[in-house]
Amino acid sequence: MKTATLLQSDMTSWQQTTHLYRLSEPVDDVGHVAVCVSTELHAQRGTTIFAATDTGGTRPHPETGRWWVLARFVDGTAHEEGLSELGYPVEQKGTAA
Repeated sequence: MKTATLLQSDMTSWQQTTHLYRLSEPVDDVGHVAVCVSTELHAQRGTTIFAATDTGGTRPHPETGRWWVLARFVDGTAHEEGLSELGYPVEQKGTAA
């Protein structure tokens, strides 16, 4: 079963609401994602799942060179809910193999 594991929740180069996750199986050749719940007034509200590096850096889209957005969800979508919609339920602490 595919899962997402929380790696970091203090990502200083992102909004405070962004967490880094490792995916058990890559999606579109992406093994790590940054999930951000936008709270900025100037940004589109909602939850966005970005392709990320294993250290939490941005991973550009290979064709456009821009931010690689894997999924967007409406305002109020929690990290876990968005990842589950993408097919990666969040693995709870203590359940790793």
